[in-house]
Amino acid sequence: MKNFILVVFILFIAHLAWAGPRVVRNGGDLYAIEFLGIGQQVLKSLQSHPDADTISLKKLANSLDKTLVESTSRPLYLNGVQKDAINYPAQMHILLYRLSWAAQSDLAEKATLVLHEYLGISGIDDTNYSVSTPLITKIGYGKVTYNGQVFDRSLSPTEQTKLLPLYLSFIERHAKDAPSPLDREALRQIDMPAQGPTRVVSNSNHVGGLEAYDIVSIKNWLQSSLSDLLSITESARSESTLALVEGFRSSSTKVTCEFGYNSVIRLKTERLVKCVDNRSVSLTSKEDEGFTDERTIILSVDPQSLEPLGIVSLDILRAG
Repeated sequence: MKNFILVVFILFIAHLAWAGPRVVRNGGDLYAIEFLGIGQQVLKSLQSHPDADTISLKKLANSLDKTLVESTSRPLYLNGVQKDAINYPAQMHILLYRLSWAAQSDLAEKATLVLHEYLGISGIDDTNYSVSTPLITKIGYGKVTYNGQVFDRSLSPTEQTKLLPLYLSFIERHAKDAPSPLDREALRQIDMPAQGPTRVVSNSNHVGGLEAYDIVSIKNWLQSSLSDLLSITESARSESTLALVEGFRSSSTKVTCEFGYNSVIRLKTERLVKCVDNRSVSLTSKEDEGFTDERTIILSVDPQSLEPLGIVSLDILRAG
């Protein structure tokens, strides 16, 4: 897993290094390269968001294009207060403190800092992050899923009203052959042995521990799970998918949708939309533990029209 993350990071940096003069001019300063890359993606998200018109995007784009970003290992101070970064509008220069940047793992927090500094360069007042914070929240930047997908903005109400019916109709047309929520559950069971499941063991002194399942148990597990998958009929598959679609239609006012990419590389061919119908109930008392009921659809979409191209995932997660 560590190797996978390292490879993704290297590819991400390589992708940014070829993104244009704003990045190349910073040479081998990886902190500055990441800062600039996030700035470019935030600008791109703002430009494609219909409700992000509270600032001059032309000024912001010019600041990204003309500003030199550099990082330093020395702590930064402004009026006696330590800062994560300082912008110098007259010099078109941003100085970034490496230690605080490296310690921040939240992409949304990084994006907010990046936007704040570029707003300063642009001459736009962002005192107490009053402009940058709501904008980053609005576009949903920095939401990265467990499998590396990145979701950078939410659909506006107008977009969702227009596009959600198209997405649901598209899914209906592929209900017979696309993996349904029923298939997904069976596939999860098949995948579990590859995750290294363990079971409890103990010795004669009743000291407990863990051990991997023996190979015979794993084979039996796989055969049983594969049998479950193969036994799903076309009609059962369609029924599972259509029930998911109808659920989205019946609670469309509660559905939330986000646009994103299939990986942090953010290629045009990786544009996704994810819509979630969350019917979970939170814990209300010690006796009532609540339950999880989250239905999710993920589709590949045209980066321009945002109309559906293919089904990536149809899933239901239930627990409790």
